[in-house]
Amino acid sequence: MNPRPNTPPSAQPGELPRLPGALSGLQRAEAEFGTIARCLQAIGHPLSLRILCLLSEGEASVGELQARLGKPLPTISLHLHKLADRGILEARSAGNRVYFTLRSPHIRSLVEGIRTNFLN
Repeated sequence: MNPRPNTPPSAQPGELPRLPGALSGLQRAEAEFGTIARCLQAIGHPLSLRILCLLSEGEASVGELQARLGKPLPTISLHLHKLADRGILEARSAGNRVYFTLRSPHIRSLVEGIRTNFLN
């Protein structure tokens, strides 16, 4: 007797059942869920979202972001480094300035979706 009636017997506890079709795509992506969750967690702070929206317009230095956001430089730097550590932003040094940009088209698409659906 299957102790979980809606789950095929081949599935182990805590494992997605091996079914054809759409769920097989979910199974392949299962390893990515942790990465996706960490990314969403990093952008979940209102200031991080504001930073991402500004950077979706193009590259900006820490000082430029600080001037536009009106927040203390250490606060801006903390969020920028958290986003960079999660692979969301890319940093580029030029002299004594550090410029940040969105790292991938996927992040840009996500931010544009947020702007379109929630901010316009």
